[in-house]
Amino acid sequence: PTQTTHVERRRCGIPFVLRPMIHYSLLSTVSSSSNSAKHNKILSANASTGVTMELNSLQSQNKIRLLQLHGTNTSSSSWEEDREEDVAVMETHHYAQGVWDAFHLWCCNSNTYSSATTKCDIEQQQHQTKQFIQLFIASLPHMTGTTVTESMIQNAFMSQMQQQKQHSFTLPASLSSPQKQIDKLIDLGLLLPKQNHHRTSSSSCSTYWFTFPKMGLSAKQIAKARSRIFTKLRRSMYKEIKRSVLESKDPDGVFVVRDLLSRGKIKICVTTSGEEFVRLVDGM
Repeated sequence: PTQTTHVERRRCGIPFVLRPMIHYSLLSTVSSSSNSAKHNKILSANASTGVTMELNSLQSQNKIRLLQLHGTNTSSSSWEEDREEDVAVMETHHYAQGVWDAFHLWCCNSNTYSSATTKCDIEQQQHQTKQFIQLFIASLPHMTGTTVTESMIQNAFMSQMQQQKQHSFTLPASLSSPQKQIDKLIDLGLLLPKQNHHRTSSSSCSTYWFTFPKMGLSAKQIAKARSRIFTKLRRSMYKEIKRSVLESKDPDGVFVVRDLLSRGKIKICVTTSGEEFVRLVDGM
């Protein structure tokens, strides 16, 4: 299940959770059902494998989409090992809505910055791009990973266009080649070149991340919120703060507390009266 947070509402607009949060939520349910530590460990290991398999299955069926976040880097070395786990999980229909949001944002920008000379030219460009977006969304079942290659995009589009021949669907000349199609998806903010030490431009890149126009802002806000929560906890007298206070006083408190819990960076301590306190784990 995905949960809308302050981060999504202000930034990319699409509800998502981070992958470790799903694992933690389900593993916590398993752990609470067993009183035996040894049995609990076995159940947790089995559940973790099951969660991974289920996520992989849902992803391959195009029921969920996984997007790698970029920009969550912090100066703390304790986050280096977790960087690859900053993967946003969302339902595919939410992802498709994000694609259309990217298209509408592109249309707004094209109205302002387009090189087209007339209003008619702009409208034609937007209509052609809308058709291209429809093709892209229809082709998603053939591109279910966090990354995609030029050949995968080309094969997915060709397969989908073969199915749509009865509708006389054709791409305009401006989007006729694979590179032009990739350039358009990058321009829309839907693809990000996966750079390495040998490639420095999109034209020489062969692999691309799926993304959204404002996903980078969401990632940066998550990173800032993590740092903010850590600072508050470190500066508190006993390195702990009442959970209800932390979640209500910080705009991203609810999301980040669950995020940090799922990564083992904090723990919840419950008093005899039932109050919950968020505490940094030893060494953090």
